[in-house]
Amino acid sequence: FFSIQIDWLVFVHWVHFLSTMISSLVLLFSIAFLQSFACLAFAPFSTRRTFVGNSFQVGTKCSLSSSAVDDDGWERLVVDDDEEELEGPEIPDDVKYGPRNLKRLKTSFEAIRAVADSSLVHDLYAREPKKSTFWFIGKLVRVSDVTLDEVVTRLFPLLEQHGALLRPKDLFPFLGTMEIWSAPGDSEMKVAYRNPEIQFVKHERPTTYTKDINLAMMGYEPEYYEPDEDGFRSERTEEGLPAQPEIRTPSEQKDMSESDMETLMDMMKDKKDNGVTP
Repeated sequence: FFSIQIDWLVFVHWVHFLSTMISSLVLLFSIAFLQSFACLAFAPFSTRRTFVGNSFQVGTKCSLSSSAVDDDGWERLVVDDDEEELEGPEIPDDVKYGPRNLKRLKTSFEAIRAVADSSLVHDLYAREPKKSTFWFIGKLVRVSDVTLDEVVTRLFPLLEQHGALLRPKDLFPFLGTMEIWSAPGDSEMKVAYRNPEIQFVKHERPTTYTKDINLAMMGYEPEYYEPDEDGFRSERTEEGLPAQPEIRTPSEQKDMSESDMETLMDMMKDKKDNGVTP
């Protein structure tokens, strides 16, 4: 009698165990199904683009959120599995694209600019090779002990990545071949008016990256867009000169053609929120 009772208890125990396992599996499959359905219904497949380590990665996944933002508003990088890696030169940790490095460079920018001569401030532009459109991607400042070319070389991977994320349709496909150009600091007005005295300077892509120069000797203020902002850009020749005739100054605008006026207003509307006004 006792043997039969023990066998019956063991049988009941195993039935309970198996039913619990089946219920858990059903729950997991249900959650996975609901996530897939919600993803397909509300968030179409999208491509993720991130730097991971010393390589750039591209992956296509369905995601219910396009980005993740820290409490202070800086976007976090997202890393996906099953991604294709595009190898490149080893990138030092302090210039890998991410909120910590961007914030540190922005802090240095503000500190150095407060005491630096205007000649040590530079505007930065990026473009697709051989294209005439140069996109404004931010400003650099440096101390007099380092040259502009040394600073751009030091920060090149971070500058390029920011340009790619700032203009994903225009510049991202050319990550790895994108060109970085510079102009005199705070020259947006002259650039908008196609002043021929403003010539952009191209900086060669480094073949290797080093930490020879201390980042405390430079700062970077990235360009960011407000909602519905098109972005400031300039049409230039291969020599970095304006591709179109100069637009006359505001004192001569009464005689300016309607087309020139529309072109100028279109170029300048995206800079008003950044403290640059006609």
